[in-house]
Amino acid sequence: MTERRPPGIAHAFGDRRARIEAALSAGARMIEADLRFWQGQVWVRHERRTRFLPLLYNYRLGGVHREGPFAASIGSLWLRLDVRRMTFRELLKRTAGQAGLLLDLKKDRYTRSTARGFVATVLAEIEDARFPGAVDFCGSWPLLDIVRSLKPAQGVHYAVDGPRDWERLLPRVANGPWSGGVSIRFNLITPERLRILRGAGLEFYVWDVADAAETERALELGAAGIIGDDLDILGSLGRRPGRHSDAP
Repeated sequence: MTERRPPGIAHAFGDRRARIEAALSAGARMIEADLRFWQGQVWVRHERRTRFLPLLYNYRLGGVHREGPFAASIGSLWLRLDVRRMTFRELLKRTAGQAGLLLDLKKDRYTRSTARGFVATVLAEIEDARFPGAVDFCGSWPLLDIVRSLKPAQGVHYAVDGPRDWERLLPRVANGPWSGGVSIRFNLITPERLRILRGAGLEFYVWDVADAAETERALELGAAGIIGDDLDILGSLGRRPGRHSDAP
């Protein structure tokens, strides 16, 4: 039995100012935020932006992302006015010295040079802010590859949201050694997949845990972090050591 103090990672709580304050008050050790690149600037938001109108949009958007102000749903289309914008620099300032950040680099129709500029700008702003907390990355696999090319020592966690993502991961692991980590949906963890993760020495975060019981099970399996929406559970992870074993 090994003693750990795994972080509670507040899912999408970095995307709104009020949610940042709520996560900090609850004692979450890391806050996840979605980042987009628009006109040379890094913005904190989950939605894409229309080209000519100050309008944000996403399809099939749910859960914590469905918040206004000035938002509406039309079928599967989610719309929100691009107001009360938050820059990445503001997020860094608001969380500095209080929590670490898990930065979700959102996929978009970036050219190769724009994608590289996006990642380079994020890394430069972190350095310019002298951000004192832990920083990790998740999100678009191509963007994470750029992070690793520009800053090889930087932590990244490739999202495994379904069986197809797992199949994409296997060649990378087989070609090892591979220094990246994994963020995997809780219901995708099987004894065989857990064996592969451990054999490759891959740190993994678990997300979409439903309750305290699933959180405890994820910790027993060896999760290095729990990504979730329940601030009571996330805060408790920061107040006690987490125990995990090598249970299958």
